[in-house]
Amino acid sequence: MDSAGQDPAAQDPVAQALIAQGTALARHEQMLEQLRNEIAVFTQAVARLTPLEGKPQPAVPAPQEPPPATAAVATSPPPAPVPPLDGPLPTPEPFAGG
Repeated sequence: MDSAGQDPAAQDPVAQALIAQGTALARHEQMLEQLRNEIAVFTQAVARLTPLEGKPQPAVPAPQEPPPATAAVATSPPPAPVPPLDGPLPTPEPFAGG
């Protein structure tokens, strides 16, 4: 400590930056550890819900035929494309090299 009773490192901008970075690093390490734990819990939950590969899968029902009104709409031609609001792009100039 200097004669005024203050720590000289407390006034050094480099030391202050290192302290701030150390604090941020500690907080980030804490957050990463928490995320790792949450991912482990999530992975375990998914593993409990996911059937094992050796077990047979339940049959998936076949898709049903759409109602006639939907079928008529599906066979209509697609709508025309909407032109861009600012018009077509200009033709690019050829590249002359260099």
